[in-house]
Amino acid sequence: MYFSDNFYSATKAYNRLAYHVNAPYMRKNFSLENIPEKITVTLSGLGFYELYVNGENITKGILAPYVSNIDDICYYDSYDITKYVRKGNNTLGFILGNGMKNPQGAATWNFDTAPFIGAPCIAFSIVYSDGNNSVLIEADESIKTHPSPITFDDTRFGMHYDARLEIENWNSPDFDDSLWKNAFRVASPKGEKRLCEAEPVTVRKILEPVEIKPITLDKTYTTNKNYFPNRIFENEEYEGYLFDFGINTAGIQEITLTAKEGQKLEFQPCEYINAEGHPSYNNLLFYPDGYTQRDIYICKEGEQTFAPKFTYHGFRYMFVNGLTKEQAENCKMVFKVYSSSVKIRGSVITSDETVNKLIDLSENSDLSNFHYITTDCPQREKHGWTGDITVSSEHILLKYTAEKSYKEWLRNVVKAQREDGNLPGIVPTTGWGFDWGNGPVFDSCIEALPYNSYRFTDDITFLSENADAILKYVRYIDNHRDEEGLNNYGLGDWVKPTTDLPTASKAISMTCVTVGFCDGAAKIFDKLGRAADKKYAEKIASELKTALRNKIDKENCTIDGGIMSSMALALYFGIFNEEEKPVAAKHLADSIIENHGPDCGFVGSRALLHALSDNGQVDTAYYVLSSTENFCFGIFTKSDLTALPESFDYLSEDGNPKSWKSLNHHFFGDYVNWLMSKIAGIRVNYDFDTARHIDICPLFPEKLQSIKASFNSNFGLVSSEWNKEGNTATIKIVADERLFGTIKAPNGWKFSDGTLYKELKTGEYTLLK
Repeated sequence: MYFSDNFYSATKAYNRLAYHVNAPYMRKNFSLENIPEKITVTLSGLGFYELYVNGENITKGILAPYVSNIDDICYYDSYDITKYVRKGNNTLGFILGNGMKNPQGAATWNFDTAPFIGAPCIAFSIVYSDGNNSVLIEADESIKTHPSPITFDDTRFGMHYDARLEIENWNSPDFDDSLWKNAFRVASPKGEKRLCEAEPVTVRKILEPVEIKPITLDKTYTTNKNYFPNRIFENEEYEGYLFDFGINTAGIQEITLTAKEGQKLEFQPCEYINAEGHPSYNNLLFYPDGYTQRDIYICKEGEQTFAPKFTYHGFRYMFVNGLTKEQAENCKMVFKVYSSSVKIRGSVITSDETVNKLIDLSENSDLSNFHYITTDCPQREKHGWTGDITVSSEHILLKYTAEKSYKEWLRNVVKAQREDGNLPGIVPTTGWGFDWGNGPVFDSCIEALPYNSYRFTDDITFLSENADAILKYVRYIDNHRDEEGLNNYGLGDWVKPTTDLPTASKAISMTCVTVGFCDGAAKIFDKLGRAADKKYAEKIASELKTALRNKIDKENCTIDGGIMSSMALALYFGIFNEEEKPVAAKHLADSIIENHGPDCGFVGSRALLHALSDNGQVDTAYYVLSSTENFCFGIFTKSDLTALPESFDYLSEDGNPKSWKSLNHHFFGDYVNWLMSKIAGIRVNYDFDTARHIDICPLFPEKLQSIKASFNSNFGLVSSEWNKEGNTATIKIVADERLFGTIKAPNGWKFSDGTLYKELKTGEYTLLK
């Protein structure tokens, strides 16, 4: 495929807080003597673009083409436009947004000083056959440009739009653009040119408001102004109307109303109503007031519709200032919920309504944070935090067809990696995150995503494309051991609740993670036939494990003084031997019960349920999931949360969310994986051989009556549904004939014929205790 390298801009000035620059309209006219069999447009709009052919918007989705450091990878999209063109004059129309070409809102993470910062630009080619000749038309100085009604746009700050500046039929072939200016050539980005293979970001559903009422906006927003010294907009209008959409998710608002010319509307998305009863955005933290994912719309005369472009927001509540009472009562506003168009692959439901609500919270947070990449939160940072993706990758791949998007993101991770193996905490990055915000849990994305993606799909390119980067990081682990042979670097057990109990030792907990990294790396190298690399990874894993075992209290079978996260991680990553595991798991379970719940951050929480249930403590694991005591997962169901928050103790003593904590994160959601793989028992490719191999190994928590889970693999559907009452249980299995594996009775149970194992086949089975 041909990728044109001729990039053109409309202005030399670029949008900033102190100096707003309109997004450009751009037009390219071309003529066809006949309609070709196929005509293709391939383009890269930097940052984002909308594409029109003869006035019709055919853009694949919002935020096209992708989100990347364009000096690492520069993405293109390709469109077959045959059905949109006509004989004679034709026009390609574009609107360009700032996106990743000019991400001023990401100043906190140094994106505003990236070497590629500048005005949006575009490169494109039109290719078709004219008889025996192949015709190529590229972007050039004949492109006509004019300021659009978008007077300001930024992915994080929001968008400003002046409808009075709209130009009717600007993208039509019959439009007279003789007074428009010509575009000019600009420097091309340095990155590798690639066609974007990730699913586009599209509308997933549309929500209607469940309540509309007059309200006062919270007046107490504060920001770290050091990041934005040029201009701080102080909002003066706090009275308006609240549109409550019932669920905290991600997307944009669309409003249709009748208005007077020049009427100004301000839209402030919010996640929560504070303890004083006001909609609040105080947990956004990083942005100046007035640019906290806020949209401003200047109306034209008459009926009109407004929806922001080149941005998206995380919110449940939309506060609108500037509406009259009559407009608020008669306008139509909807919440267009956006996410990457991944398909649902797996599902799970139980007889426990608390657990079912937790499943819903996780599903909403997973999709609210899936916009090409799995982001940390949709309302504030919108970053590809590598640690967040690492701990969520298994449950997301069980639930969604995320592999295409993950493969694309991993290509950016590989580009970002330094030669010594060091990885940043966020990808994409322009250099931020190598000295803070990374570490073994975060860096494990380069192993965990390929490993899990191969497990679920059999696509070995996940392994081959990332093997060299994985090897670099094994060397990095090797070169960053302390005097005791441990890895004591990076972020540790992030967002541990604030309690009197100690935090897990970084050296212990992070070394457990690097053991897991090296074990996984060895399996990957073995699958690729890289024997020497496998041996090296096994050697480092063994040495790290020995260093950790030197820290075990052999008499009590504890490590790190029995701190919960360290115990869970040591069990999960196989640091205890077979004789020690039951004793260590019992110690962990007793500690949880004694403290009326666990005391883990997102690292320990990811391992906790598995560590317990894999070692004979399934009932304690289920308590940790379903109880609403202290910092058990069930605590998330006690409030009106509709997504997973960033921490267990997300509320301050005054009842308001803590200022820096998001109410829509996904990284606590691995309990969905635990329910599907350990409780329903659908264990996909646990031997790292083929995704056709699926074993059904359910566990029966005493307090759970039934569960049903399904996984639509690349080789057909498998589902497991069990129901138990007293000492009898039934399990219903559906398994495609292309799959193979074993059905295993839980410990203490047997099939009705006295056996412990059955071949994986569709059927209904009775088990007895």
